[in-house]
Amino acid sequence: MHSLDQDTSLSARINSIYADARNHSPSLKTDYVVKGWFYRGETSLVYGPSNVGKSAFAGMIGRAVVLGAGALGARVQRGLVVHVAAEAPKAILDRTTAYEINRDETVHPYLVRQAPVNFSDEAEVGIFLQELRQLQERHHADIALVVLDTLSRSIGIADENNAGEMTRVVTQLERVARGVQAHVMCVHHTGKDVDRGGRGSSALRSAVDTEVRLAPQEEGSVRVSCDKQRNEAKPAPRAFRLDAVTLGDDQDGDPRTTVVALEIEPSASETQKQGRGAQSDHHAVIRTVVSLVATNRVSSFDKRFSAGDLARLLPENLLEGVNEEARRKCVARVLGKLALDPTPIVAKEGNRWRVTC
Repeated sequence: MHSLDQDTSLSARINSIYADARNHSPSLKTDYVVKGWFYRGETSLVYGPSNVGKSAFAGMIGRAVVLGAGALGARVQRGLVVHVAAEAPKAILDRTTAYEINRDETVHPYLVRQAPVNFSDEAEVGIFLQELRQLQERHHADIALVVLDTLSRSIGIADENNAGEMTRVVTQLERVARGVQAHVMCVHHTGKDVDRGGRGSSALRSAVDTEVRLAPQEEGSVRVSCDKQRNEAKPAPRAFRLDAVTLGDDQDGDPRTTVVALEIEPSASETQKQGRGAQSDHHAVIRTVVSLVATNRVSSFDKRFSAGDLARLLPENLLEGVNEEARRKCVARVLGKLALDPTPIVAKEGNRWRVTC
């Protein structure tokens, strides 16, 4: 009898852990907060040098989420925002006042936690999760975005250079993201070498789903670029500027100001750079298609192939950092553009593509 119980338990475990890929149908719904950038149930690092406007950027995204307004050139799903202001809660509240979200009764709450959460302490994170669920019940709405500002003030005495300790921290970040099905955004600093990404162990950058870099530009704007996007193609870079907003006059009659981030269109030089990058991808696909014809590597399809077939033949560095499905979608989009050329080299036939040259 004991053996039968063990067999039943093992069978149930296998059924819950293993999935037969033959029976899988991908969901076409994307559960995003900011489409292409930040997704529910996932984590991100937003990093940059001091005074670049990291907290202001997080506030700009938070404002868009509580309003349901577009941000970063993308659609936004509306929801609650919880901003864990581990460093300067009054400054965060001042910024939310400057955004005037308190003047519209239809806006979802932007909730500022005026104390840090120690994400190296599993028990404390458990209490924080209870708080978040209670907040959802109190406001009758789902939390879409949780901001940790900053990550370094949210890990207690954990060493951010220690891979093991930061892996445990990321596990707790994921616990919160999945526990309330929200996106957890960590505001972070760069290290001494800005080009190497966020400060601390590479285990942190490897484990998060999204990594966004904020870089000051010569004309005074800040470039927003996605260095890593685990499950999607990387979005095109965007930009914002920092603006001073007067909150009122102090007791001496002097203006009290705060700084907010306002999204702007990328500069002309940035737009040209993006165009060159897209054109480079475009040409790379053309060259690959031509090489397929020349070498008969698609002979088994009689010069017909799927976007997935082509994606698997692309150079690894062409769409580096995205998964197989995202690569397939990107290739399908480029093939669609190629088919619209005045003298197209490919044409779509049903669910497959045909080389026309």
